[in-house]
Amino acid sequence: MQKGKIVWIEDDAEIIFPVIERLMKDGFEVVIIPTLSEARARLAEIRAATILILDLIVPGNKADTAKKYPGLSFLRELRTEHDFQVPVVILSVVDNKRVERELVELGACSMCRKPVLPSTLQTAVMTSLGLPSPHEERTI
Repeated sequence: MQKGKIVWIEDDAEIIFPVIERLMKDGFEVVIIPTLSEARARLAEIRAATILILDLIVPGNKADTAKKYPGLSFLRELRTEHDFQVPVVILSVVDNKRVERELVELGACSMCRKPVLPSTLQTAVMTSLGLPSPHEERTI
């Protein structure tokens, strides 16, 4: 049973594939977009996602790469210019309290640090969607 579509904007292929397997087993379709330039060209697909996973340092056009955290600027653009209401999980090496506060203000549901365990990202996705984590005990 398909739970929905995850769009993941991430350029680091090494971390993606071990994590995708777990999300796909959970019933998600996972679409990878490696650059912000491609993400802008696929806005309709991003808007139709169930959830977005976003890296903060991801390549894009010249204007994007001039910014310290292009993913943060892209999320701001999605929220302010495209009325983007889909839940967002941030996956990044960035450890900056000011950036974290801004992400919360922009509606990021969860933030995970790289490197991430597949189970950690899986839990962040499920929790952000209001679904039970496979790791939660269930009572009957």
